[in-house]
Amino acid sequence: MTNPTRDEILQAYDLRKNLEIMAAEQSIDRLDENDFAEMAKCIVEEKEALHAKNIMAYLKANQDFHMIYTKKCGNKFLIDFVEKLINQTSIYLILFDIFFEDSSAEPYGYKEHLDIVHLLKQKKRDELKLCLTNHYDNAINSLDIDKGYKDLSGIFNKG
Repeated sequence: MTNPTRDEILQAYDLRKNLEIMAAEQSIDRLDENDFAEMAKCIVEEKEALHAKNIMAYLKANQDFHMIYTKKCGNKFLIDFVEKLINQTSIYLILFDIFFEDSSAEPYGYKEHLDIVHLLKQKKRDELKLCLTNHYDNAINSLDIDKGYKDLSGIFNKG
């Protein structure tokens, strides 16, 4: 693994933001109550993981949430690219996210996910696009990419 540059991290998040907005726009008319129930379940799991500061459970719940609506877009390539970018940005969260290091930080991502679900249900495309844009901007701002990354052996050797 090479050390990602600040620019590479920003590029990955920017591309993910744009592709997920595209996926959400394409899936908005295809989502059903089962999808919304699954997203709600992911939000509960995400909130629990955030409060427990369990980054691996958080990453799984977060990925599951975003992939529910992404998979409904009907575009195989878009689904594959979004999944790859989620995996990549998850690595950046492990390496750089300040929430899991700073006990005073307050989790917010699951609250934004509640807004995303509401806007998907209401089919409010313009508001959804703005909400997703803000969601990714907040995700980027939660990263402490200027201080450098954590030692990988310390991350993966936790008991």
